[in-house]
Amino acid sequence: MGSNWKIHLDARKCNTHENHVSERLMSMDSRQNLVIIKGRDRTDQILRIEEAGDRMVVTFSNGKPYFYARDNVAWLSNPDRIPTGHFRVLVEGDLLYDVEEALRFEAWVKIFRRNGESRCCLFSDFSVQRMASSDGRSTDMLAYFRELAETIGLMTDDNKSMMAMKYRDLDTVSGESILSRFLQACPPGSGTASSDLIFPFGCNMSQKTAVQKAIGNPISLVQGPPGTGNSNSISIKH
Repeated sequence: MGSNWKIHLDARKCNTHENHVSERLMSMDSRQNLVIIKGRDRTDQILRIEEAGDRMVVTFSNGKPYFYARDNVAWLSNPDRIPTGHFRVLVEGDLLYDVEEALRFEAWVKIFRRNGESRCCLFSDFSVQRMASSDGRSTDMLAYFRELAETIGLMTDDNKSMMAMKYRDLDTVSGESILSRFLQACPPGSGTASSDLIFPFGCNMSQKTAVQKAIGNPISLVQGPPGTGNSNSISIKH
């Protein structure tokens, strides 16, 4: 694990400063360095960082220098690579997809996506789950759904799958969603219906029962012949 505050002296170090100043000019490699300022990842926005006495001087890409107390700046390097192949990646319980690489910088993790985006989180909020293979099938169900979507469903005028376009935007799945539980092969579970339900359009007993069951369960199917109040029941649930 890399050491915090690892400073490399520039061979051209200026001796005219009254206080000792160590400087490293950066075309910073975000896969080898991480700069956290006041709890936020600012690595890609930094042009230069300096250690000046008991302060840190950070020059951002706009050329403006800012002074920070040392306690507000964490400069980390030489990360450890976290294996993500055949693993589900979760941050605060939410599933992340299209993860290319995850790097641990001491108490922090930097996650790189295949679309070029990245995300930083505390290591305590990060976890991985091994995906069990079954009969040679894909262990990444969402990736499998994406492959299917490329060849089925409605097509645009330029022959692109509309369903596939939606799947491409789905790279984070909330840990509270029914989709998350399905992808992790977990039972949907159940909840408790509130006793304070309001029915603004009135209802009969079957409609009331449908709403109560829908509120008490993460996934529900409401069906019935035309004119029996399906739309009103779904609107109340929503």
